[in-house]
Amino acid sequence: TSRDALAWARAVASPDGPTARHAARLGVAVGAAQLAGAWLHVTRGPWLTITTLIVLQPSAGLTVRRSAARVAGTVAGGVVAAALAAAVRDPLGIAAVAFVLAALAVALRPVHYGVFTFFLTPVFVLIAQPAPGDWALAGVRVADTLAGGLVAVLAGVLLWPSWEAAALPATVGAVVGAARAHLALAVRAAAGGAAGDPLGESLGESLGDALGEARRRAGLAATAGEGALERLLAEPGGRR
Repeated sequence: TSRDALAWARAVASPDGPTARHAARLGVAVGAAQLAGAWLHVTRGPWLTITTLIVLQPSAGLTVRRSAARVAGTVAGGVVAAALAAAVRDPLGIAAVAFVLAALAVALRPVHYGVFTFFLTPVFVLIAQPAPGDWALAGVRVADTLAGGLVAVLAGVLLWPSWEAAALPATVGAVVGAARAHLALAVRAAAGGAAGDPLGESLGESLGDALGEARRRAGLAATAGEGALERLLAEPGGRR
């Protein structure tokens, strides 16, 4: 509804809202990664910056989880990339291997982010190597990913962190409140229809609309609650 859209716009525009905080966090982290790469003369510095940009999430727990998955996948993929770079030197062979690995990465992306990164790392190394057989670029990829992941984790934990454990009571309350409102309208609609209440019949259309809106709100609240639970489990100590 227009009221929901207006409330969402206000929440997004609020300087104290999670969207504004994450935008500021992301700007500081990406800027720091870019400056660090230039100051340290990092080889393939954009890899460091892009890793920070991709890994940093609105929730500190999700940032730590995503960073761990990316680092693990990149390290394992870097070993494979070094072996492939040393073994496959024909341009057509490199293109064929890169195509297969890219297809596997895209297909397995929904399964696990670390698996996606594992298959994607050799693709970047094989395509970006200055000359066939330059397996040392795999080490550069791993080092840049480690540095970018570290910057992202530090930014997520130190810069206006959002911990799901603190917001959990409000999230659960919203889920219960939306479900209670939906149940109340459903009982009212069922009771009015069963009793043949004239008032219920005259207001049947508006009551049906209200029931549909309550059902939608309850579904959205439940979805938000599931997302909050996932973020909570990703936080250090969240499983307690």
